[in-house]
Amino acid sequence: MRSVAACSGLVVLLGWAVGARMVAAQATARENRDEVSQLDSVAARSDTLFDSISHAIELRGGGVLVWTDGGRRVVLFDPAFAAVLATMEMEPVLGFERGRGLISWRGDSTLVVNAAEQRLEVVDPLGLRTREIPIPTAALTTCLGSAAGGTPSVDASGRIVCQMPQAVKSGAILAGKVSAPQVEDSAAVVRVGIGSWSVDTIGFVRAPAWRMAFSGDSTGTYVLAPVIDPVPLVDEWVVLPDGSLAVVRSEGDRIDWFDAEGRQLASSAVDFVRRPWGHAEKVALVDSVRAELARVRLASGNASIVYGPPEEFVDKSKLRRLSVFRAHAINNAAAAAAYAGRLSAPALHVLGPEDLPDTLPPFAPGDVRADRAGNLWIRTRATEDGRAIYDVLNRRGQRIARIAAPARRTIIGFGAEGSVFMAEDTGGGIRLERAFVRLR
Repeated sequence: MRSVAACSGLVVLLGWAVGARMVAAQATARENRDEVSQLDSVAARSDTLFDSISHAIELRGGGVLVWTDGGRRVVLFDPAFAAVLATMEMEPVLGFERGRGLISWRGDSTLVVNAAEQRLEVVDPLGLRTREIPIPTAALTTCLGSAAGGTPSVDASGRIVCQMPQAVKSGAILAGKVSAPQVEDSAAVVRVGIGSWSVDTIGFVRAPAWRMAFSGDSTGTYVLAPVIDPVPLVDEWVVLPDGSLAVVRSEGDRIDWFDAEGRQLASSAVDFVRRPWGHAEKVALVDSVRAELARVRLASGNASIVYGPPEEFVDKSKLRRLSVFRAHAINNAAAAAAYAGRLSAPALHVLGPEDLPDTLPPFAPGDVRADRAGNLWIRTRATEDGRAIYDVLNRRGQRIARIAAPARRTIIGFGAEGSVFMAEDTGGGIRLERAFVRLR
């Protein structure tokens, strides 16, 4: 059984995603203080459209492996994106939809995290599975599949660096009332030995503190589910090509640098842009997130159930029936039909506008990546003519460029010779693109 934190991942990730889209749409270029370069030279574009693309890695022969369709499919494209060379179908697991379950490993091989089967698939450069490696625990599956955060990558010793799920504080009983469990606001970044399954903690990062609450429904059942913060304050981390680690801190405006053995080397101050936002923007964001979550409830087949407001404490006498929102894997229409009417409709609550900060966090979960040269790319809250703007920082934490991606594009990975992989939202689906950038 997965933890409360892992099982609630679908709702929380969806809240973050909608929140990030809305905030990006509201942003303007008034925060831009440096010249912005345009990333316009799209060199390759796929004809194939997907429901989503969240991660891409380049193989030694030039092929590109892509995590698509909410983890249901891993696709290998030829270098020109003209042909699909191989496809791996997997049963999706809620909470891994926006994951980055592709890890460049030994030689030309790639590890693909198969969360439903709790194993790693070893894939060769032709996209063929060569063997399977069972993962011993659900927590390590969450870590390796990036469902808890970050982009799992190999360090200099061949271990996988990833972020463990957050710990959960158990609820308590006091004066006849039961308090809801709460998810800790920090998570361990660890190194995992594949096969030995040794786990070595490098350090801790700030992670979204999911507030859990009880909510009574019209059937008399109390449901335990997260209350979503659509603009969480988080730290982001990336493994650089030499196996070292950069942790980008959202508080303190700095980057902590660790060597390949996990020893902290230095810290670099970073001048993050802090964008204030008003009550009207907060209301629009919360309304949009609630509308999207209502759509999820409708798809669950139990949208007729009406929930009361979230309660941090509830009388023990009322907890004769308690349901916890749990994840279910649905991989096709037949399975969806079989589950219809049986999925628990989660109580989908969102923080109100009055509970949101007056200044936006400098970046959203998943908005930091590293290129092949070891530069950090941080997606900022600023935009220019609807284009997302990325700050590019070198190993000393110095900003060396500001890059605007083409409109409706998100950077999802990097390749050799300055290639940048992007997901383009066409309005009718998501396609893969490759562009090139030259940095000074």
